[in-house]
Amino acid sequence: MSAFAYILKKIINPENNVFSSNFDNTDKVNVIFKLFFSSFLKENITINKSKHAFLIENINNPFLKEKKNEFIDYFYKIQKTYWGFSKLARIYKYKTSKIVSDMDMNLNEIKKGDPNIICIYHKNSMYLFNINDLIKIINTSLTNSYLFFSEPLPSKNPYNNLPFNKSSLYNIYFYIKFNTNKYCELIIKFFESNFNITLFMKNNMYLLREYTISNYVNSSPNNIIYDEINTMIRDYNIRVKEHKKIDIANGFKQNKLIQIFKPYLMLLFKSTYSLIPQIKEESYNDLRFKLSEFQKFNPQFGRKIARLGCKYNKKLKKKTYLKHYEYNESHIKFFNEKSCFLQNHVSINNYELYTQFEGESFINRYIGQDYDTISETTSTDDDTVTDTDTDTVTDTVTDTVTDTVTDTVTVTDTVNSLVSVFENITFENENETEEDNFDDETDSIS
Repeated sequence: MSAFAYILKKIINPENNVFSSNFDNTDKVNVIFKLFFSSFLKENITINKSKHAFLIENINNPFLKEKKNEFIDYFYKIQKTYWGFSKLARIYKYKTSKIVSDMDMNLNEIKKGDPNIICIYHKNSMYLFNINDLIKIINTSLTNSYLFFSEPLPSKNPYNNLPFNKSSLYNIYFYIKFNTNKYCELIIKFFESNFNITLFMKNNMYLLREYTISNYVNSSPNNIIYDEINTMIRDYNIRVKEHKKIDIANGFKQNKLIQIFKPYLMLLFKSTYSLIPQIKEESYNDLRFKLSEFQKFNPQFGRKIARLGCKYNKKLKKKTYLKHYEYNESHIKFFNEKSCFLQNHVSINNYELYTQFEGESFINRYIGQDYDTISETTSTDDDTVTDTDTDTVTDTVTDTVTDTVTDTVTVTDTVNSLVSVFENITFENENETEEDNFDDETDSIS
């Protein structure tokens, strides 16, 4: 017998009715009420009928038309008694249960009553949690995904691997709201969906996709991010001309490359997988523009450089030696916009808001248009040379250079032989003082 049924029998006493042999006329409860509640007890045993369904079904019954309010008062009295004992039982369990965990997820000792420490009663035991750990657990469960498709999971207690009760989720939410200054967007959305995972996923699919993209870029192992960056650069080089490619030599520091190109990778995934059309289009155009600016700022980014040193021996003969290799790491800042913090609250920058990359539409990438299609049509005079200009320059240069070619052939052959020895690596000179106190000199071979 359930607690609600036991309390109902004590208050209504449905066994004392007109059909019983020992009917007591002094009972104050209306006979009709006894019959209705008696039928509820029998139905609850056979079909497990809900008490709320019983109330809704009988509240408009014509036999209760004149005494409906009195019937509701009896139901309210039973409910109030039931929840009073339930609260008493909860308080008793809360005070007598043992605390299973006294450390947070970082193995720091915590105590009940400490700041940001919440005590949760779950499965007949008490658990202490740092509220930051609970936020991470819930967010990780809600943003679970496979191949960028969201698959939210129930939030579980890490100590017993069982899902939290809905009451525990409400306690966690209200603790965050009234005892911290944290804004947890996903938990708020989950609360607005009545902690219904299906409804939450249905109403916030677009938001979950943005979190999935961010988690993938920021939390994936370095080897995966490194491969994704190389793929992004390779795809970019396919769509541009030879002199606009980003060439990175083998051996370039992996961590440095990830640090530089991770913001660009974020734009790539948003332009590919985002469910918000505006973000998808803006990310695609921003990626094209920023990669183009990156290459223009330093076309030799990623090149391998050999540092050479020169010194004279005691016989005053110059000797060249290889000091070390290094890589060209100079690059433009990703966030390189001019700051207008003190004025951007006054008016809207329509140019920044609506202008896309050189006026190209988002649909162009679906019809096979390359990165250079539009830039070629709007390039400056420095990038385009007409046929007449080419002929003039060729004639001028030919007359000027012919007289000096024979004098420079020997030097050119020597330089080419040195370059072939060092496998087309760009060499730069660097002065270095040696222990023999001879004057060092540096030569550069490009």
